[in-house]
Amino acid sequence: AKWWPADLHVIGKDITRFHCVIWPAMLMSAKEALPGQVFGHGWISVGNQRMSKSLGNIVDPIDAAERCGVDPLRLYLVKEVPYGGDGDFAWDRLDEKYNADLANNLGNLVSRLSAMTERYRGGHLPASSSGERLEGVATKAFHDYRSAMDRLAIHEGAAAAFRVIDAANGYIADTQPWALAKNLDQSDRLTAVLADAAEAVRVAAVLLLPIMPTSAAEILRRMGEPRPADAVRLSDAAWRKSGDKRILNEGPLWPRKEVGAKVTELPHAHTPAVQSGTTSPAPDSPSAPLTQAAAPLAQGAVPAPASTAAGEPHVPGLTQAVAPTPPDDRISIEDFMKVELRAAKIVAAERVPKSKKLMKMTVDVGTEQRTIVAGIAEAYEPDALVGKTVVIVANLKPAKLMGIESNGMVLAASPDGGMPIVLNAEPATPGTRVR
Repeated sequence: AKWWPADLHVIGKDITRFHCVIWPAMLMSAKEALPGQVFGHGWISVGNQRMSKSLGNIVDPIDAAERCGVDPLRLYLVKEVPYGGDGDFAWDRLDEKYNADLANNLGNLVSRLSAMTERYRGGHLPASSSGERLEGVATKAFHDYRSAMDRLAIHEGAAAAFRVIDAANGYIADTQPWALAKNLDQSDRLTAVLADAAEAVRVAAVLLLPIMPTSAAEILRRMGEPRPADAVRLSDAAWRKSGDKRILNEGPLWPRKEVGAKVTELPHAHTPAVQSGTTSPAPDSPSAPLTQAAAPLAQGAVPAPASTAAGEPHVPGLTQAVAPTPPDDRISIEDFMKVELRAAKIVAAERVPKSKKLMKMTVDVGTEQRTIVAGIAEAYEPDALVGKTVVIVANLKPAKLMGIESNGMVLAASPDGGMPIVLNAEPATPGTRVR
């Protein structure tokens, strides 16, 4: 009586026949109500192979959660796997997305904004005064999010939330609050910029609550939301121009994860068990990279080893190995710079008819959109590529493949005997030069 009938009955796609034919017939014969809707979800594979005990390619979700935290794992699965479709899990991709989406993007935004607010306004901000371009982005994202969730397109909902985050990061980069702070005549302008950015972060956190409940609740708390997270509703994602905010600066949410390091999510999802021990420039510095500044080590953590000039940890008692003589076919930096590598965002993708390998994509390179044909159709579904930021060779001479003119090349790793893996360029803006 408490749990049935279900508004939404979620099942694996391989048992749809039972749950859409046999089970409803059993319910009808027992005069029980039918579920309002049945949704058959896809499979998560590993190395493009379905998980199997015999193959030994099972991924324990507990291990994955211990590696990066529960909320980062939830975000990875939601963003990387179009809901309803199949998706592939990879440990290195989990690390990449942790750094790209959280450490470098959302976490960095929260840290820089809260640090600047504390420094320039004592942690207090008035209501958003103008909204400028951020209000339009947030309002559209709110409507896109609602539409996506109604269609059970959870990945599109997450993408809508991150459009607000990306817009807020770009807004801060363009308005340069650290420069406004040096000019007393720009005092009101500085306040408005910080207030609008804080409101954008609050909106994004409301949208992310179902996806990253613990982390989004923590961000809302830092953005001055006085209510507990379970009292927040989707309608609260509407842009607000009233109400002062008390912004809390309490350190990084997700310090950048080094490959191979383990990051454990603690109660508020913002204190790492192990982190790098390096520091970044001040968060309000124009030269500060989009990475997290290091916070004090959590209790019981071991500091990272000191690094050598080459960036590698120095291990006492070991000497540096002498590098072998490089081969004669090395190229010069001048030769390398002739190849123009740029970040590009895939805005549309479709399989090339009569070809098993070719995928036709429309990519945004910042200044234009162009068509590129790549041999990755066996490894990716078209929908899974849309929205990805990849690396392309931008100055390659056009070539015709299956009658389609391809203007560039998508870079992908091609393991021997394995499927191609498209190189990730997130969170770079389309058109950014890869050097």
